Amino acid sequence: LHSFPARRSSDLNPNAGQFTISSKQGIVRAQVFDLFGRTVFTTASSVVDMRGYAKGVYFVRVGETVKKVILH
Repeated sequence: LHSFPARRSSDLNPNAGQFTISSKQGIVRAQVFDLFGRTVFTTASSVVDMRGYAKGVYFVRVGETVKKVILH
């Protein structure tokens, strides 16, 4: 995962809620989960816009890779 605008993945957290996803396999589907494992939304877009969501910790899964995202 990379932040939007592009920053190093280590700089992804915290972020304001908008970031891009890049993958060597391409984006087929990205799923965003809350801390309870509930699916918040699913997208096939490489740009994820969570600016309307509550601040907190979320997890983004693309294929078998899961990354933590902290919205501030």
